[in-house]
Amino acid sequence: LDVAILEEGDKSNKLNIVSKLIEKAYNDVRFASHNLFDSAQEPEEELFSKHIEQLGSMILPPSKYSFNVVIDDDALQNIPLKKRFELIKVLKEAFVNIAKHSKASQVDLLVYKEEENLHVSLKDNGVGIKKNKKKNTLGIKSMQTRIKKINGLLNVNTDKTGVELEILILH
Repeated sequence: LDVAILEEGDKSNKLNIVSKLIEKAYNDVRFASHNLFDSAQEPEEELFSKHIEQLGSMILPPSKYSFNVVIDDDALQNIPLKKRFELIKVLKEAFVNIAKHSKASQVDLLVYKEEENLHVSLKDNGVGIKKNKKKNTLGIKSMQTRIKKINGLLNVNTDKTGVELEILILH
């Protein structure tokens, strides 16, 4: 393009614009690849935490929700990748349910380890789940199936002040 710009004369302005767009695209891709490389160097626990926070803020935008995440530093040590992936899928389903149904403004996520078992608490301050729907929704059934598959238990606590999902993943 640089050679064509020099040879073209009147058309060089359009080629110059194309050249600048290509340069910007190149720099954007380079920046993204550097970020991917940098994030690949981070410990798995940090990657998991960042992923959960990004997922939560995409589904539960800060303009509408106060979303607090506390993940203990050593909570995810020795937790296999398969279990982490399933947990992320369950949390995504829960975030979507909160956004669609809860009318909440506050969402709190706590992840910690106790006696080698992983504990997860996801709580909102919404309207709760009607008693007749608590066990019959496809979303809750899907979450229970996923948690059971990774040797865990899911408990759904609900009242008119919100919903709390308690997840216990056994070691």
